[in-house]
Amino acid sequence: MKKTLLFIALVLGAGNFAFAQTAVQPSATKSNAAAVKATPEERIDHQLQKMTKALNLTAQQQVSIKQILIQAEPGLKTAKQNNDMAAVKQKKDDVHAQVIAILTPDQRTKMKELMDSRESGKATQKTTQNMKAN
Repeated sequence: MKKTLLFIALVLGAGNFAFAQTAVQPSATKSNAAAVKATPEERIDHQLQKMTKALNLTAQQQVSIKQILIQAEPGLKTAKQNNDMAAVKQKKDDVHAQVIAILTPDQRTKMKELMDSRESGKATQKTTQNMKAN
C-alpha cells in the first residue's frame, strides 16, 4: 500500500514538474510579442500616444510629429536592415531635432527629463547585466 501511494505521489509530482517547465519565459511577454508583430504604422501610433500623454501635445503637434515619424520610418528600416548603427543613430538624431523644433519650451524641458531618465535607466541596466556576466 505504501509503495502504491509513493508511486502515485511520484507520478503526480513528475507531472507537475513537467508542467512547470512549460511556463512562458519573461522575454516572451505579450507586450514584447505585440511590439514585434506591430506594423510600422501601429508602432508610430503607439509612440505618438506615449508622447502625447507624456508631453500633453496639441492636435497640430501630433499631426506634425506623426508626419516626421512616418517620413523617418523607411530610412530607419533600411539602416537597421543593413546593420548600419551609425546611420540609425544619425536618423534618430535628425528625428529628435525635428520633434524638438515643434515643441514648446516647457515640452522640451519635459522631453529632456524623460530622455535623461531613460538613458540613466539604460546605463543602470547595462551595469547590472555586466555584473551578472562576471
